[in-house]
Amino acid sequence: MNRRQAVLGIAAAFTVGIALRTWPLWHSPLPFNPDGIIYARFVHDTVRTGSLPLSRMHVDELAFTSFLTTISHVTGLDALRHAQPAIAVVGTVPVLLAAAFAGRIAAGTRLDALGRRYAAVLAAVVLAVEGLYLHRSMPVDEQTLGLALVPLALLAVAYASRRDARWWFVALPTLLVVPAVHNLDAFVLALALVLLAVLALDSAELGRLRSLGTLAIGFFAYFATYNVATQTLTDASINQQDRLTTVPGLILAWLVLAAIGLRWFTSRRDSTKRTLLASVLLTWFVVLAVNALAPIFPGLPSTHPTILYGIAPLVLLVVLLAYGLPDVLDTTEGTSLLAGLAAVVVLVGISLTASLTADYLNTLYRVQTFSHLPVVTIAAVAAARISTRTGLLDDIPGFDRRRPSARTAAGALAVVVVLASVASIPIAYGGLDVLPYKGVTTPAELQSTGFAERHVPGAWTSDDHLTRMTPYYTSAGDGRRGPTDAYLTGSPPPGCPMLVQASWSTTGAQRYPQTAAVVPPPRLEATMITSHVVYHTGGADPISLTIARSAADDCTNSSV
Repeated sequence: MNRRQAVLGIAAAFTVGIALRTWPLWHSPLPFNPDGIIYARFVHDTVRTGSLPLSRMHVDELAFTSFLTTISHVTGLDALRHAQPAIAVVGTVPVLLAAAFAGRIAAGTRLDALGRRYAAVLAAVVLAVEGLYLHRSMPVDEQTLGLALVPLALLAVAYASRRDARWWFVALPTLLVVPAVHNLDAFVLALALVLLAVLALDSAELGRLRSLGTLAIGFFAYFATYNVATQTLTDASINQQDRLTTVPGLILAWLVLAAIGLRWFTSRRDSTKRTLLASVLLTWFVVLAVNALAPIFPGLPSTHPTILYGIAPLVLLVVLLAYGLPDVLDTTEGTSLLAGLAAVVVLVGISLTASLTADYLNTLYRVQTFSHLPVVTIAAVAAARISTRTGLLDDIPGFDRRRPSARTAAGALAVVVVLASVASIPIAYGGLDVLPYKGVTTPAELQSTGFAERHVPGAWTSDDHLTRMTPYYTSAGDGRRGPTDAYLTGSPPPGCPMLVQASWSTTGAQRYPQTAAVVPPPRLEATMITSHVVYHTGGADPISLTIARSAADDCTNSSV
């Protein structure tokens, strides 16, 4: 593989990554993830009035709304149209970071040019197609920006403190931006900075240790100050802060445990490092498998077989990571990746030990996304080491990497790694038959919600998916999911107008965070027959606004 082929390979991976992240547009022209539709409303209001609608926003929605608003101003396009293509590009940027990380780490471990190119291309391809990462890097969501900013900030800080002070011109602006992008992204970065300082204890450079420690403390202070000051000085509010503020002792305990563990870990033999790291990450797979048998989070969904089968081949990446990690710890890039991975381990531990609730399950799923770039990058370097003269194959008697059989072995390993990642792609596009949350919103769904908001003089009800979109039309909407939830679990039809979707009798109605509820076809048909139908969309999955003929004219089951 020459340099030109490597560049083409990385470019192809980037292109494929963008294509996969725009794939939802084949099913609907609207943004993937209903939150993207709400962001479109924020952008509309900002463009129309010239100011952010702060009273309806959280403090970590300001930067992303400003980002989308800038695109609207530059292109003249509606946010509903440009948000998904834009986020597809943003969500694929980490692919380039993975290639850069892998190439630099390979060089730092004295791999030759062929090994560096092999590692860079393999890392780019795997991260572009890996299903779990794909599912969290294609939604129109503020966290998607952080998937690139967090590893970039860690690398820039590591470079600036060890190699070249000019990297502070990259590190400091990135550190300033991340808290405005997403609270969880900023907290991951804050933990990673602390753990990066812990890893610096192995260095004899006291000045570097002092600067990293000061930076970690300063970033924590800035993160807290930004949120409190923004909430105090504007009408914006802090979202989901109780997940952290209610368990400060637990957070500190996990952070101290991780710090002590890292110090012990880095002083162990290579075999111990490999065994310990593999054990920690494989435990996550065990948790998923156990959850397939019985929900670990009470009342919440078990692991769907599609998810289990898709994730199982990714064990190969963990094995390669464990094999390759000891060799990369002497590199600046490897140290920053380990700090980021350790921060994820801390937050996964907090999520599993704080409270087995939907909020912490959501935190766990979001935070695990930050582990993929470190795992994929180091796994790619490990595969390169195995496939070149510095790897395991050279220990085989008679092995010569210049022979066709050696090149075939190297290519076969890359193909196996890529196929293991491709096997997880169905997870990213799973609907309510696989996941408790539907990402794709059709125009008919958005329009039916708008009809209910405009024409129902009071409360109306539907499933979690349709009622989520009411803020697109008005901040004072009264779409409620509670009465429909009751209906889906066996209660009579609610007394207020209800948007009913035909697919409720097949894939089911969304009840996030619980699994979707399927209404038996005869029951759904009886509901339609015994109700007044005042609106009907037609199409493959028609939506109807129904009013029960014998019911009272209000939503009595719930105000939610």
